[in-house]
Amino acid sequence: MSRALSFILLVLLCQGQVSDSSDTCLSEQCKNGDNDEALEDQALLHVSIRKHTGIEPEHMMCPVSSTKCTGNQCCPGIDETDNKTFPCPSADEGWNQCEGNLAVVEGDVTVFWWNSHYQCSEGIMGATPKCSLAAKNFLVEQVNAHGAHIAAGIETFPSTDPKSIPYNFSDSLPGWTQVNGICTGKYPDQVGLMFAPGWTVLGHGGSCLFRSNSDTRAFVAAKVRPPTPFHGCAELCVVAVHLPHAIVPMPGAKGEVDTACGSTAENCTIAFGDWNQPAQAVEPQWANFLPGKPSALPQPDVGTCCLTTPGHTYGDELPFDHLATNLASAPQLITQVLPYPIRSEVPTETHKPVIVTMKG
Repeated sequence: MSRALSFILLVLLCQGQVSDSSDTCLSEQCKNGDNDEALEDQALLHVSIRKHTGIEPEHMMCPVSSTKCTGNQCCPGIDETDNKTFPCPSADEGWNQCEGNLAVVEGDVTVFWWNSHYQCSEGIMGATPKCSLAAKNFLVEQVNAHGAHIAAGIETFPSTDPKSIPYNFSDSLPGWTQVNGICTGKYPDQVGLMFAPGWTVLGHGGSCLFRSNSDTRAFVAAKVRPPTPFHGCAELCVVAVHLPHAIVPMPGAKGEVDTACGSTAENCTIAFGDWNQPAQAVEPQWANFLPGKPSALPQPDVGTCCLTTPGHTYGDELPFDHLATNLASAPQLITQVLPYPIRSEVPTETHKPVIVTMKG
């Protein structure tokens, strides 16, 4: 079974509604037991979710609609499923009493990222000493579980590293290539950007998007050649970001992108990560360091920040994590937002991990 197919995005509640209960849809018209291959693929995803996140059935986000679902329920139908319902990401292994399912096919590109936040990496503000390594392991597991082609870890570094350099995630991902963006200063910031086997890094750069005593932020840009052209782009400029909270000029970052990607950035850029702004503010931030403008509304646009722990309150489901492109032919984006992970390690202010599949 292909890695792409192991990331199956899931499905709807019977009659297109999602309730807070874990009731199953039992009506005959919701059943879809004829497609054994689809059920096998779906079962793999359910096993991965439990194995790699420790998440038992709870509220998760349905792809595209961002409707919440729980356990053996169906997600609302979408265009890719001919508007048929499909299983929730936290449904039981092998369960499908929905109308259909949604598979990722060859030619799609799946992106995974997560900002674990510096408190976890440093083991401070309530985070346990094991939080840093747990974050690294979780990220690697999720990259494998969701069949990602591109991934990024934001603010995830060894707690013993005085320079706060990102973990070398590629050591645990055979065949993957990693490039880093590091911004030094009073509060160092870092982003590790990774590409799956078959993706060739042709150039890269990155450092500070912005630097001040209170708002130091890093990014990394890479010019890459995917295994096959994507939406007319034989090469892509992939940018993983951790934006400042203010919308400010970033001339140094613009120069780094130009050096790394050259003309490829003009209409073949994919930028994703923690923008520290809602989706509608991505375009003005984009203009400060990237060419052109987003060709569609960035996704997701739901709350991803931040985990509140005792004595530390940051926000209440702030919509900070997005993916945007300036591709002339804007791909449809299938999104999934996971619950806050590794909570036993008390990762103060961590974000929710995000998976976005760009349709080929």
